[in-house]
Amino acid sequence: MTDAIGRGKSVLIVCQKYAALEVVRKRLHAEGLAERMMMVNDLQDRSRLLLQVRGPLERLFSLFEGRSRRTSLDRQRESLATRIEILEGELDRLHEAMYRVDEASGLSYRQVLGELIRLEASKPLPEAPALRGKLAPLGAAALAQHEQNCAALASAWLPSRYEDSPFAQLRVFAVDDAILQTFGTALRGFAEMEEQRQQVMQTFPASFEVENDANGRVWLEGHAAALLALPDDARQRLARWLPLFDQREGERLLSEL
Repeated sequence: MTDAIGRGKSVLIVCQKYAALEVVRKRLHAEGLAERMMMVNDLQDRSRLLLQVRGPLERLFSLFEGRSRRTSLDRQRESLATRIEILEGELDRLHEAMYRVDEASGLSYRQVLGELIRLEASKPLPEAPALRGKLAPLGAAALAQHEQNCAALASAWLPSRYEDSPFAQLRVFAVDDAILQTFGTALRGFAEMEEQRQQVMQTFPASFEVENDANGRVWLEGHAAALLALPDDARQRLARWLPLFDQREGERLLSEL
């Protein structure tokens, strides 16, 4: 029987002595094969016989279903385990990227994010996108030096609105008493010339702007004497042409022709 069971065979035992069959049944029970056997003592009671046959078959089928269910669960487990490994890999790479130190700045991505959050939580900062290209190649030491230099000037530089001031055209120069005196004299002379220019513009409101004053000066040097020698009637006729030099006025007059 042991050899037959090992080879997946079915075994039928027939004996006239009930005691001998009972001994075999008890031994099979002791070996854990109770669900694989049934004992028929009376063929007249068919309902009992069918129940004895049905019981082991149902247990056998449920065993097969359980194995199939376990196989499906094993596959789901393998799929979930694979997804978990993928997520663990992504988390590991994210962790490494967050804490990887940049060689140029000496800071990790996590530290940069923390600094940006801290800056955004403070007072509004001026926008300066043009500085990104200039500061990006700098190392940590050079950037710290620029921060130190700018921090001492920012409190006075920003309120002065230097970029919108006429003094933005000035250049840095060495300062001493003699240079300050020379600069003051030149600045006062420039202011006086500007006042004279404003007076001339008010005295002669019919004047017009020229883009290249150098060409105008050359033309005046060659024709100033002829203009000064013009009689009054010729000057009046010439003055009638002056509005045509204004673009808007000239276009209006041309549209009326």
